[in-house]
Amino acid sequence: MENRLKWVSSTGGPLVLIHTQYLNKWFGVYSFTTEENKIEIYLEGGGLVLEEDFLNPQKTHYGKACEYPNLCGIIDFDDKQVIVLGDEPATTAWFPYPDEEGGIFLRWIFAPDEESMLKSLNGIPNKGWEKNGIFNAKSSSFKLIDSSCPGIDVEENESLAITLNPGNYDLATLEYQPDVSTHLRLHKLEKHRRG
Repeated sequence: MENRLKWVSSTGGPLVLIHTQYLNKWFGVYSFTTEENKIEIYLEGGGLVLEEDFLNPQKTHYGKACEYPNLCGIIDFDDKQVIVLGDEPATTAWFPYPDEEGGIFLRWIFAPDEESMLKSLNGIPNKGWEKNGIFNAKSSSFKLIDSSCPGIDVEENESLAITLNPGNYDLATLEYQPDVSTHLRLHKLEKHRRG
C-alpha cells in the first residue's frame, strides 16, 4: 500500500523547520565563521567550506541544532526562530490541521505500517503534552529539512513544505504509545491563545 503522507528523515542529526525565505542562510555542516563572509560568497555563486569541527555551535548551524538537548525546541537563527526536532533521526511527516492553524509532526519510532499509525491518531490525549515554547511564524511558508544540509541545496524529496498562517504557535511534545506495536513522538504546533 502506498503511503498517504510524505515522509522525510535526516542522515543522523536533528531536523529543523525554517522559514522558506531564509533557507539560503542555513549552512548545515558548512562553516559560517571564516575570515571571508561566507554568506556573501555563497550567494554570489562561490562554494562553502566543510567545517571539520561541524558539531561546534560557534562554527556551524548544524552544531547549533545539535546543541539543543531536548526532543523539540526553538533556537535563534539570525534573529529568527527555527524549530529543532532532535534526539533520533526518526522518519517524520506533517499532519496539518484543516485551517492552516497548525498541525502535528509525526515522528515514526515504530509502527506496523502507516495505515495503523494514522488510525491510532484518533486516540491522541489532550493531556500529557510537554510545552516547548512559543514559535513565531512571521510568514506562511516553511521547510522541514535535515539540519546537516545547506538549505539552498535541499531537494524537494528531502524536505517537507509546511504552510502556517502567520502568528504565534504553542509548541508541545507527546510520547504516544497507543498499543504495544505503535510508538510515535508527536510535536504539535497550535495557534497560541491568550488566557
